[in-house]
Amino acid sequence: MPTPPLASYAYIGTLSGYAFIGVHSTAIVLAVRHAVTSRTVSPLLVGAALLGTATMGIAIYFSFVPLPLGPYRAVFWIFITLTALAVGGLLVGLSLRPARWRRIGAGLEQV
Repeated sequence: MPTPPLASYAYIGTLSGYAFIGVHSTAIVLAVRHAVTSRTVSPLLVGAALLGTATMGIAIYFSFVPLPLGPYRAVFWIFITLTALAVGGLLVGLSLRPARWRRIGAGLEQV
């Protein structure tokens, strides 16, 4: 592609920033889910989850509203496509081998 190195670095940095937001949002959801299922919900966890959700919500809003222009719009759609593929792969894996997924992290409860 005829893209200057500095511009390509900016596009990759933007994509990784979107991934950073996605990973942290997922971590918040999973931490709360784990606390609820293990019955260890505390006011500190609820406060941290609310603060984290608000922070990620603001980051998502200002990253995507309005939708980026030019090549950054393509980066946005690449992020959406990669996220959809990852979720699709997870769902396929869960449907094919659910027992294997249930065992993930089973040995971590003793730590």
